[in-house]
Amino acid sequence: MNVKKFGEPFKEYEAFGIAHLSFPNAAQSLQNIRRLGVDIADLNELTELKPSSTHLLTTEKPVERSLRIVTKDQLSADSKKKILKEVKVGVAPVARVYAISSGQSDLSDAIKKTMPYFNYYVVELGLNVLVGQGAKIPELMFEVDLYSNRKDRTDVTTNSVAPTDSLHTAMAVSGKISIGVTKALELIPVVGNVVKDLISIDINPIAFAWQLRRYDIDASGPLNYKASWRVYNTENVQSFNPMMVLRAKKEIGKIWANARVTYSPKSGSIHTQTEIYSDEKTVSILPL
Repeated sequence: MNVKKFGEPFKEYEAFGIAHLSFPNAAQSLQNIRRLGVDIADLNELTELKPSSTHLLTTEKPVERSLRIVTKDQLSADSKKKILKEVKVGVAPVARVYAISSGQSDLSDAIKKTMPYFNYYVVELGLNVLVGQGAKIPELMFEVDLYSNRKDRTDVTTNSVAPTDSLHTAMAVSGKISIGVTKALELIPVVGNVVKDLISIDINPIAFAWQLRRYDIDASGPLNYKASWRVYNTENVQSFNPMMVLRAKKEIGKIWANARVTYSPKSGSIHTQTEIYSDEKTVSILPL
C-alpha cells in the first residue's frame, strides 16, 4: 500500500446504476416522470402508490405521505441514459487501507487494552460525483454497510468516521484542512501544521479535498456496522473521500462494504424533488 496516495482521487470508480426513483409529491409524479421521457400508457400499472414514513434525504421527524415509485425495470433504456448522462455518481471499487500496528506505542491506554482482541484499520473510500452542463446535485446521501467473513455483523464496526459537522469549525479557521488520526483512533479535522494528539503513522495527517463553501453535513456510524454521510443545503455536491477507522476482531480476514447513494438532482429534465436511489456496489477493504 502506497500511503502517499491517501487523500488523492482514486484512479478507478464504478458508476452506480439506478435502482428506483421516487417522487415525494405524488401530485407531481406524472409531470416528473414525463420529464424523464418515460413512456407511460397507464400510470397506475407503471408505478406503485403507497404510504411511506421514511425519506432518506432528511433527518427530520418522518411525515406520512405518498410516494410514487418507478423501478429500474420500468424505466426505458433511453430514460436511464438520459438521467445518467446528466448525473454520474461512482465509488472506488477498492478502498485504501492502513493497518494500525499492535505495537504502536503512542496509542491511548483504552485502545491498547483492546489490541489483544481487535485489529484497527484506517479506511479511505472514494466517492466521485460528475454532473453535466446545467445539472446540479444539491443533496446527496452516501451509505455503507460493513460485512466480514464472520456471521456476526458487530464483529466489524466503525470506531470513527469523517468528515462530520466538525468540518464547519475547521473550515472557518482555514480554507484548507487535513484529517488526522488521534491516539484514541478518532478522525478529526486538522488545521495547518497542528499535530497535537495525533499518533505517529505515515499517513498522518491525511489531505482532505473539500471545495464547498456553503453546506451542511450529517454523518453517522461510530460504534456501528453502518455508516452514512449526508451532504445538503449546498449548490452542488462534489467528489470527496469518506473515511473510517474500523475495529475488527482478530479472527477476521475479509471485510467489504456494500455502498449506495441517494441523491436529489436538479436540471432541465429532472425535477429537484425527484429522488434517485442507486443500486449497491461492493467495495473491497480486506485483505489488503
